Amino acid sequence: MIKLSIPPGLLTLTSAGWLASCRDGDKRVMEAKLLVMVVVAHVASAFFSKTIAGQKARSSKNWFWAGLIFGPLGLIAAVGLADRHQIVYLRHLAETQGYQPRHKCGGKAKQESESAINALGR
Repeated sequence: MIKLSIPPGLLTLTSAGWLASCRDGDKRVMEAKLLVMVVVAHVASAFFSKTIAGQKARSSKNWFWAGLIFGPLGLIAAVGLADRHQIVYLRHLAETQGYQPRHKCGGKAKQESESAINALGR
């Protein structure tokens, strides 16, 4: 811990500067309040992450844990997720307008396995 002595009446600077001017009992209370605020923020982030992930058709349970562990960062990540409902809807719109994807779903490996099955069946 870094200490810098300043004449009486002024703040004593430590590594936790905002707690430095408090007495020992007050420091414990302030640290407890800070801990409670952090826990509340993480729990709130967990529930918001779960709700947002569910609305975007993602795993609510996994995003709840991400929000609980990472707090507001988990919530920001959940907000940044792509919406599966929107992806399906946009694909449907494109296909009704005549869009044909270059590759079938599953890529080249699936096409090769289908052609091998067809060759065996002939």
